[in-house]
Amino acid sequence: MLVCLASASTVAGTAHAQDVAAADDQSGGNEDIIVTARKVEENLQTTPVAVTALTAKMLEERNLTDVTDLAAATPNLVLQTSGANGSSKTPAIYLRGLGQADTVLTADPAVGLYVDGVYVTRNVGSILDLVDLERVEVLRGPQGTLFGKNTIGGAINLISQKPGPDFAGSAEVTIGSYTGVKGQQFSGKASLNLPLSDSFFVRLTGYGTRKDGYVDLVNYKGREFGDDNTWAVRGQARWLASDNLTIDLAADYSSTRNTGSTGILLKTYPGALTAVFYNSAFSGNPGACLSPAGQASDPACFGPVQVPTDPYKSNAAFFDRSLNQVSPKNAFDSLGTTLTASLDLPFGTLQSISSYRNLRSNYDADGGLIGALFFQSSADRQDSDQYSQELQLSGEAFDDRLKWILGGYYLYETTFSHVDVLSALAVAPFLGTTYPLLTENTMTTHTYNKAVFGQATFDITDRLHLTGGLRWTNEKKDARIVLLPATPGGLHGELTVSKATPLVSLGADLTDDIFAYVTYSEGFRSGGFPPRIIGQVSFLPSYDPETAIAYEAGVKADLLDNRLRVNLAVFTTKFADFQGFGTLPDVVPPFGTIINAGDARIKGFELEMTASPSRYFRFDASLSHLQSKVTRVDPTAAVEGTPIPLGSKLPYAPSWKASAGASWTIPFANGSELLTRADVSLTSDMQFSSVEDIETTQEATILVNASVTYTFPNQDWQIVAGVKNLTDAFYLRVSARV
Repeated sequence: MLVCLASASTVAGTAHAQDVAAADDQSGGNEDIIVTARKVEENLQTTPVAVTALTAKMLEERNLTDVTDLAAATPNLVLQTSGANGSSKTPAIYLRGLGQADTVLTADPAVGLYVDGVYVTRNVGSILDLVDLERVEVLRGPQGTLFGKNTIGGAINLISQKPGPDFAGSAEVTIGSYTGVKGQQFSGKASLNLPLSDSFFVRLTGYGTRKDGYVDLVNYKGREFGDDNTWAVRGQARWLASDNLTIDLAADYSSTRNTGSTGILLKTYPGALTAVFYNSAFSGNPGACLSPAGQASDPACFGPVQVPTDPYKSNAAFFDRSLNQVSPKNAFDSLGTTLTASLDLPFGTLQSISSYRNLRSNYDADGGLIGALFFQSSADRQDSDQYSQELQLSGEAFDDRLKWILGGYYLYETTFSHVDVLSALAVAPFLGTTYPLLTENTMTTHTYNKAVFGQATFDITDRLHLTGGLRWTNEKKDARIVLLPATPGGLHGELTVSKATPLVSLGADLTDDIFAYVTYSEGFRSGGFPPRIIGQVSFLPSYDPETAIAYEAGVKADLLDNRLRVNLAVFTTKFADFQGFGTLPDVVPPFGTIINAGDARIKGFELEMTASPSRYFRFDASLSHLQSKVTRVDPTAAVEGTPIPLGSKLPYAPSWKASAGASWTIPFANGSELLTRADVSLTSDMQFSSVEDIETTQEATILVNASVTYTFPNQDWQIVAGVKNLTDAFYLRVSARV
């Protein structure tokens, strides 16, 4: 449970006066939300896409502070704080059962993350703090037409506050602590909007946080898993160059240093091959360690005795390539720049989005007692540089009955990764290595992506709207991997992907307040190369894209004079050639790697509701259901050596999710206000792999958050007291066998 206390101050010009005037309206009703889910501004309630849209006010009221908090407010979204390899800044993002948990640079995410229209290629480092945002949009279902590859599950759009003509600023300080375990948090953020002239505005934002961890590292006094030291800055400039030309420039930088994500041993398998090898050859007491009694009681043995009795303590140990124990490190640095130009033409609007982003990361991964000797990464270095250019031309025709958009897209990305893999198996003479370094793995990749797209909506009648879209993508990837000492000359691999992803949608205004739609859409996640190769291979294999075909129907309704909003979507998805672990038969000797492991069928529904009977009370709720089933499996597909059974569920696809929240504002005669907010979310049991067993399943979880906000009479100061995880629920972030 995390308890926070925050205070904020604000100075503002005319915009503040307008906000106060709007607050005097006590009639209630839900606000209209404008979204760019189809790359043009539209009302949320008449957009034929399943979208969860959260404005800056909603983010503040619900105390949503980073991307991981979005899962509680979004149907069928699962967002863990760390991927499968222990990187604390790598989210596993899944939408409607489709996603990607591994951190390797050879695998692309299946849910696209966009910052002001720019696609962020790497999940590593992409847990972004929700600072100075105008709104967040979560688009569910394949978005392959307008957003492109790797949006097979959906897309998350972060739209920042833009510089404006009014002088304004804000500052916020947050202090907090964990109850039951030690841990303190201190963070602050500030933003300043400066109109330097009638046509040139600047906005500056800064953020910093220092948070203690909550899992003590026994082998490192004073260090904890789960800590965070992050600072970030962002600068934006807007130039109204003329009546029809607007130019926006943005730059951001963030830096994170911490110990790592919380990895705790949950269960042991003393009968596994590596465990038997350790207990017989390395324990120093094979007589005891090969018996169940010794494994359960002798600290020298690998077995149940190694499972910690305190979930807030870890025996993790980290080693360099010479087997010297070192202090764990997680370092992430990210830099981005974006130049956006919008030109109004007589027949439409031309927009150019140019961007460069880079990521530099270096982190350690602990595999526990066995992992430290068998397959322990002493250091993972992952670098990425991406350049992208997008052109969009949009407009209207035929007395505004036809709305259209055409575009072209180019992306170039280069990545570099380096891993030292330690293993006691390195003593094997045929490998020619010296313990403990089994292999030194270095890989460089290049991606060249080109796409053209178009989409148009035609109003057949005033109430019937037909949309059609198509995107053609051509992508080339190449990779070179050097495995020392196995392949000092390196191995080279190439992959070419060409895909056409269509969309057809029919929308109808059943009444002035009820909109319905049906949609057919396709998407794909690109193929790639094996992330980890150990031993002798003669070439670098590749795997093909996975694809999704989705059928969706939805209804969006604003009822009771706009006081009740109800949105419903039902869908079914054909998921083909999903990427998973298996064996390549044409490699001698065969080895486990990522392959196109099979097909699956996904279906479900999503219900969102918001009630605002008055300005002083608001209630929102959501309910989602998901059924996933593997319908075809490659004979070699397996998870940690266990075959994937036909009919099994997909990972990170809980059957049920539900949330409910209410806010109540009490106004006082002196102009001050007291806002109380409570939120509860439920996630049913969830598997972390397609093989269902106790160590890879998270039991059903209920989380409760609450906060109280006091706004001073001048409306410039606030004090917030809040609690996250009020009931101290214990739940897993990610699970993996080692």
